[in-house]
Amino acid sequence: MAAEVLATEVTGLFVSPDGSAFQIRVNTASGEQTSIHMPSSVLTSLTMSLFGAADKAYKLREQSDDVKLVFPADRFELKQTDCGEQFILSLETPDGFQASFAIRQGLLAQIGEVAAYVATRDEVVTRLN
Repeated sequence: MAAEVLATEVTGLFVSPDGSAFQIRVNTASGEQTSIHMPSSVLTSLTMSLFGAADKAYKLREQSDDVKLVFPADRFELKQTDCGEQFILSLETPDGFQASFAIRQGLLAQIGEVAAYVATRDEVVTRLN
């Protein structure tokens, strides 16, 4: 049976000097400090899993599938990839959290069209493809 740790607080996140591994340190309900060590190869799946779990927990707490966990963005950067067919859109929150997304040229154009339309109206419009 796997050991179970009831963590009450994340106290640190550390990346190895060569970037091959990382460590998450936590305080436990019993007042101890412990950590989990993982290879960096699991970071992408862990990141997506954590966002999914946070969104699901928020929906359950609010008892509504209509709510969405969101973060305020106050800065963005858009770069074209070397192949020219995709762009990298990076969004940053006021506290420095940053996430980047690869966006194909057609979707970027759709986002621009919707943003221009919404800017001239007092209504909510979404287009998700």
